[in-house]
Amino acid sequence: MRVLLLIDDLSNTAVHDEAEFLLYRLDRTRIQTTIGSLHPGISGIDYSINTRRLLDFAASYRLAKLIREQDIELIHVLDERSIYNAVLAGLLADRPVLVSIHHIAPETTFLRRLVQRFGWRLLQHLIARVIVPSELMQRRFRRVTEFPRERIDIIYPSITGITTPSEAERSFLALPEHPLICIPIWQSDDGYNAIFDALPRVKQRVPDANTIVIGKQSALSTWQRRFANSRPTFPIRWLTDVERMPAVLASSDVIVVHTSQDRWPDELVMAVMYGRPVVAPRVSGVTEIIESAITGLLVTPGDVRDLALQTVRLLTQPEYAQRLGLRAQEQARKTFSPERRRDTLTTLYEATIYASR
Repeated sequence: MRVLLLIDDLSNTAVHDEAEFLLYRLDRTRIQTTIGSLHPGISGIDYSINTRRLLDFAASYRLAKLIREQDIELIHVLDERSIYNAVLAGLLADRPVLVSIHHIAPETTFLRRLVQRFGWRLLQHLIARVIVPSELMQRRFRRVTEFPRERIDIIYPSITGITTPSEAERSFLALPEHPLICIPIWQSDDGYNAIFDALPRVKQRVPDANTIVIGKQSALSTWQRRFANSRPTFPIRWLTDVERMPAVLASSDVIVVHTSQDRWPDELVMAVMYGRPVVAPRVSGVTEIIESAITGLLVTPGDVRDLALQTVRLLTQPEYAQRLGLRAQEQARKTFSPERRRDTLTTLYEATIYASR
């Protein structure tokens, strides 16, 4: 198979990571990749056809000519800026187009939303398949575009580089004594109120429990002020060195996670990859990773009493907590493994090419 990868925005982390995976992780004996760009300024590109317009007929014609000359069998678009020109080139060259969607949001005005919806209605007939990184993104994408579900494929990103932190690293962090609760914070979301309201209840049941909150300074500063005003005597260690998050998560006894309905919980994925037991809200995204009472404990968002109860349960039943963590780790290693992603992508490429013949 010969596949053309269209890459135009490597500043986007998701696009960059997918491009690296496609270039270095796919089976090169089965798939030959060519890198192209429709915009100037991208380094390491095999072919560049410069255009600054969303739809450029001349650029699409040149791209179609290149596709035929190189005997390309499939066009894989990695970001939205190239979609229209790639689709037109695929139409001219009679080649299927596959698109990866990493982010989609409705436009802010009625007219823009109308144009967006019309554009995707048109693209429905010209794009063979769409790849999204989660069920959460699939629902969001369908809500905005009304793209047919049967032509949307969920391929989870692969997680690599999970290593056990050294004792020296843990010692450097000077973490509180066990049992240790870790709360990763990534946003200034009111949903964290339930977690902080639950902490005094946990402390009543498990007096020796300690808490560490880790996240970016921009998110933590808000909560530090709120917490200092409402619970000035409650002991919490605040850590803004997010590069140390793997060591903190791996060293904790329970991870308490909050995430909004529309956010993919990266910190939750990291926690289960380390085999740590988690308490998390029952919302989209989380339910893709955690099966309640099997790989973690899920609670109703905002339910302070249940949140405290489940956290205490994990702290006071360490063997049960360990079983949950290990099951979650085993499942996560299968779901987010590079091998699974590689095999799924290869099968999808083959099926898309075969269906177009």
